[in-house]
This record gives sequence, structure tokens and C-alpha cells, in this order.
Amino acid sequence: MIINLNNEHINDIFLIEKDCFFEPKSKKMIENEINNKIYTFLGYKINQKIVAYLNYSVVLDEVNIGNIGVLKEYRNKKIASKLLEKLICDNAFCDIFLEVRESNLPAINLYKKFKFKQIATRKNYYKNPSENAVIFKKEKNI
Repeated sequence: MIINLNNEHINDIFLIEKDCFFEPKSKKMIENEINNKIYTFLGYKINQKIVAYLNYSVVLDEVNIGNIGVLKEYRNKKIASKLLEKLICDNAFCDIFLEVRESNLPAINLYKKFKFKQIATRKNYYKNPSENAVIFKKEKNI
């Protein structure tokens, strides 16, 4: 089930961050984002447990996806797809942008499935390890 996340879910988001990302956000960073009205955090809940989240910001008619994270033991169950579908549905009149590590083929394949197009590369964008970011864009559905 998809729910909106709030301050009560900071620890859940932090656990997903640590499980999914090379450079997880601190609890303070998550708290700052979750309390900033520009950001929306969607969570995926199974048996009262938050197992995935997606966060994004909206400025005018542009959406920027920050992160999509799914706990390792819940991957390959279409959870990221469901979160992405919700975001796209709720923001059909916006262009959607994101960046992803160029080695993250499962994520890249997911974005391509949803008709995101590669538009640029940011050299050495990520650290630990150093890696390029691939920038994707999905045109608004009008």
C-alpha cells in the first residue's frame, strides 16, 4: 500500500537509505527534506513496515525525483514501479527529471520502461565510488 510519509517515518527512510545507497542521507538531512514543503515522500507499506520510498520535489511544472529505494529483501516485486506509477499519475502535467548512477542498470531499465529518455550525463557526479550520473526526462502527458 502506498502512503504519504512524514516525520514519524524518518527512521524507516533512514534504514532504507542505508540499505540502498552508497552515500545514505543522515537522519537530519531526511528530516530537513521531509519538513520542506517542496518535497513529497511516498512510502510503500507491507504488514505495517515501510519497505520502500520515493521522494520528489515540484517546482512550477517540473518534478525532480530525489531517490527511490527498496529494501533488498523486497526487490523484484514491482514496488518501485508502483511508486513511480503513482508519481507519474499525480504529476501528469509536469516534466519529470532524475539522475541515476550509470552502473545502476535495474533502475535505468525501470525508467526506460516508463518512457524516460536519457538527455545528458554528469561526469563524476557521484562519489564513493566516483561515477557518472545519467540524467533522464519524461515528458508531460498532455
